Amino acid sequence: MNKKLVPVVGLVSLFMLSACNTSLETEAASGSSAKEELQEIKEKNEKLKTKISNLREKNEELREKKSDLKEKKTNLKTENQVLLEENEELKEENLELKEEVETFNEEEEEVETSTESSEETNGSYTNVIASITEDEAETRIKENAESDWPDDYVMQDFVIEEQRAAYQSLLELSIDTSTKETLLQNAYDDWGYDFVMVEFAYEEQLSAYNN
Repeated sequence: MNKKLVPVVGLVSLFMLSACNTSLETEAASGSSAKEELQEIKEKNEKLKTKISNLREKNEELREKKSDLKEKKTNLKTENQVLLEENEELKEENLELKEEVETFNEEEEEVETSTESSEETNGSYTNVIASITEDEAETRIKENAESDWPDDYVMQDFVIEEQRAAYQSLLELSIDTSTKETLLQNAYDDWGYDFVMVEFAYEEQLSAYNN
């Protein structure tokens, strides 16, 4: 071999070794970058799996809620139908009641008309208060006032005036039906010589009767 070629071969060998080392380093660096990318992909994949799992859970919850809503809607329809049927029944019952009330009112009017006609044909009626003389009424009024308000002469005078006025009002009553006669008699039986209460009771009962 030519001694002049030895240095050249050595240099070539060194260059090739350097090139190999550079290539290996590049491949190593490339392999490390690929590992990092692969790791990132794995992490993203895990995150996606987690999101998908969460979405599935939410979707299941939505399905359950939808099912509950359907059930509630069905129940509401059923209840509404029941209410409609009950409302129809109530309308029918109300109509029947109205008819019964109208019939009752008609019958009551007939009875009242018949009663009034009967009363009108029975002649005159008695005012029980007219059977009490003014002297008797005066005596009983004063006795009751003194008994109810001993030593209170102001109240005695007040009560006496009230009772006198009530007695006169009762005397002037027009007793032209048996109903009025009975009501006045009942009031007198209940309250005797307390003419204020007799008048009050009579007017209340007559008002209730007329209503």
